[in-house]
Amino acid sequence: MRNYKKKGCVMNILISGATGFVGRHLVPVLQQGGNKLICIVRDKKKAVELFGDVDISYVHIEHLDEIEKYAPECVIHLAAYLSSKDDLGTLERLLDANIRFGTLLLDSLKRCKSLKLFVNFGTFAEYRLGPMEINNAYLYSATKTAFRQLLIYYSNLSHYKYINIIPYTIYGEKDSQKKLIDYVKDSLESQEPIKMSAGEQVLDFIHIDDVVSFINYVICHLPLVVQQPFVDYHLGTGKGLSIRGLAEMMEKKYKKKCNIAWGALPYRINDVMYAVAPIGRLIDLGWQPRCELDKNL
Repeated sequence: MRNYKKKGCVMNILISGATGFVGRHLVPVLQQGGNKLICIVRDKKKAVELFGDVDISYVHIEHLDEIEKYAPECVIHLAAYLSSKDDLGTLERLLDANIRFGTLLLDSLKRCKSLKLFVNFGTFAEYRLGPMEINNAYLYSATKTAFRQLLIYYSNLSHYKYINIIPYTIYGEKDSQKKLIDYVKDSLESQEPIKMSAGEQVLDFIHIDDVVSFINYVICHLPLVVQQPFVDYHLGTGKGLSIRGLAEMMEKKYKKKCNIAWGALPYRINDVMYAVAPIGRLIDLGWQPRCELDKNL
């Protein structure tokens, strides 16, 4: 883990989704930096097991009115329900997690005069046809786009700044849900061929350490960030690799053959075929990714 201790970037930070994939990597880093953390949780016991209760305050998801007393200066909104499905059950969960909860959080922040910046996490699936224009691939990504309009309304109402971080294909340890890269790796040992699409999708794989590094950079350079608010930071490496290319990289690294039935599954409707982050804005801010895919598999 990198050393994130840095004087001058200590503040009160409110985090939603702290026990998720990004959150469980981010919280220890922000703790190490000396920040006072306030985590919104469904299950405090689970959170305490992960992070402890030293220098962390916990707010239950049903008691958002308690947030004001902690005077958060920055909010990092990670909480979301992610799914590429759009059946009725999924629809209800998407609306509850990505719209209802987010709106209640924004409403609770109306009374927080201390708030300087709201850091919102979107998804590259909002940009199915490229980063210049929103064109949603899934209902999930559409709910993330819809939340942006609510964020604009409340930020205007309460006079705080916001940015949108658009992460690309995140990989790394401690993920409770399997990702594409895990299925490809599993195929190296699988007796039965793992069914996949033709594998022509080109993706931008960014390591979780780089994701955390950028968030921490935003915290440590808050005065600079709030001078350039209301923008999207597409968080990736700027390098693309097809799923088939990923499999070939795995085969070379492990000296085994991936057992994948390419083309056994059709592409999803509105599948994202090319998702590589334009990282110019990251570089302009003074940050660049450091983790290379072939060295972190």
